[in-house]
Amino acid sequence: MKLDIGHFFAECILVLTLLMGLCFTNAAHSHAQNPANDATGSIQLTPTEKAWLDRHPVITIAGPRSFPPFHYYEEGKLKGLSADYITQIAANLGLKLRILADLPWPQVLESVQHGEIDLIACIAKTAERETFLDFSVPYLTFPLVIITRDNSPVMSGIEDLQGKTLAMVPKTLVPEWLSRDGIEFSPLYVQSPLHVLEAVAFSRADAAIENLAAANYLIYQNGLANLKIAAPTPYDKYRLYMAVPKGHQALLSIIDKALPTIAPRQKNDIRNHWLSVKYDYGVNPKDVFRYIFLILLFALGVIFIVLFRSHRLAKETRERKKAEKDREALQRQLIQARKLESIGTLAGGIAHDFNNILGIILGNAQLALLDLPEEHPSRARINDIQTACLRAKDVVLQLLNFSRQTKQEKQPLNPAQLVTDTVRLLRASLPSSIEILCQNNEPIKKINANPTQIQQVIINLCNNAAQAMAPDGGTLTIRLEMADTHNLKMPERKAFSAAEAVRLTIKDTGTGIDPAIQDRIFDPYFTTKELGKGSGMGLAIVHGIVHNHGGVISVKSKMGSGAVFSVLLPAIPDSPDS
Repeated sequence: MKLDIGHFFAECILVLTLLMGLCFTNAAHSHAQNPANDATGSIQLTPTEKAWLDRHPVITIAGPRSFPPFHYYEEGKLKGLSADYITQIAANLGLKLRILADLPWPQVLESVQHGEIDLIACIAKTAERETFLDFSVPYLTFPLVIITRDNSPVMSGIEDLQGKTLAMVPKTLVPEWLSRDGIEFSPLYVQSPLHVLEAVAFSRADAAIENLAAANYLIYQNGLANLKIAAPTPYDKYRLYMAVPKGHQALLSIIDKALPTIAPRQKNDIRNHWLSVKYDYGVNPKDVFRYIFLILLFALGVIFIVLFRSHRLAKETRERKKAEKDREALQRQLIQARKLESIGTLAGGIAHDFNNILGIILGNAQLALLDLPEEHPSRARINDIQTACLRAKDVVLQLLNFSRQTKQEKQPLNPAQLVTDTVRLLRASLPSSIEILCQNNEPIKKINANPTQIQQVIINLCNNAAQAMAPDGGTLTIRLEMADTHNLKMPERKAFSAAEAVRLTIKDTGTGIDPAIQDRIFDPYFTTKELGKGSGMGLAIVHGIVHNHGGVISVKSKMGSGAVFSVLLPAIPDSPDS
């Protein structure tokens, strides 16, 4: 049995290899730097700026009163990342701070316009605010990410938010961005970022979009352990600035000069103090190698287990071929069912665990970008890590879809009508070089089935037949008839237990299927098509649907003579329907 699960692990190993190379590069870079770079440099001020400081030894500051972990008050004391930044700047400049504590945000904006506040320590830039404020360079930058529960389906981006209920604070730009990108959602408006995360954690909403820093802090501080960072978003990063009243260029220039004097190690200490996801400035190569080695060892162990199970199943198949011909045919059916079940269970478990690992790598890669300047040579490698992570997440999604064991609702169904409707769809999508013949030998009894899944069986088999007849075309015959269960041949006779049956036959005039691979065509990820022209999951899904409906699927083919796929489904007794 041949699987592309190895390809999935290859993607993950590529991510880990890139990460290892990046970490060693960063470590070497940090050790090669001049130690003096870690010290606070002197601030080169102009005479005008020095005079302004002499006239203003004390400056009045304010900011949001409840915006953790950036800027908030606890028992009247200013706390948060911005508080640590402005305190360090004041110390470097020899300034004293007069803090207006616990003001409502509208009052802060009104007071700065009246000249009662010299500096807002933490604020986002908008076009309306730029009419009365001048902004510093951004000093805090974090990506916007999607937050979901641990047990939520896998999300790879904003397209997976389609039709979901999203928690959000009113008057933010997120709804406008989602609507612009064609994402339809139901908003659940709440009062604060904490209430946003609680709505997701307690299942009142499916997901939320928040900046990475605030989400990590609030999740950690409030014990919302069932939440996770599910995926990045394509939206602009969340940036925070300091701001002064319009026209106060001297103070603004002083702030812009003081911000770079905070050493990278000091910035790192501030971030690590407030964020639940920690990362260090500089990396020990020995620690990196040890962790990467352990992860690679785990991945290789999982691959060995998958290959061992595959080898064991193949060995069982070879042993069962020593039975007579009829029993051999039946055993192939049984083994196929076992393979699909065991591979699905194993693949689902592996995919879930690796998705968590990929989430950690992706999150830390995004955080690492925040510490590197735009021109840093390692940014390209980190971008490669993010790209490889997203490719691996796509493979994880395929594995989870294949292993999903959800119960599908069934109903009494007229198969003749379903075939007629499906053929109408196929005529519009298949090339004109293919002639479609539809033969319904009525009366046909009803079946108990899920219409969407049975239609998927027909479409998958017909698409495969059309591809086998490309590029010259040919004849595609779709036949529906009642089958006499007393006259069934092996392996159908042994595998089918219903009293009455409906047979769907799909025949093509294509190249045929090599007998050497006919036993493997229903295996997941097995394909003879060129790279990028088929996933190898089509016939595996067909086999799973037919099996779950109590049916049997078989194939007859010779090279150069086309192929005939036969699907046998249980009929509802005494239900003639035209």
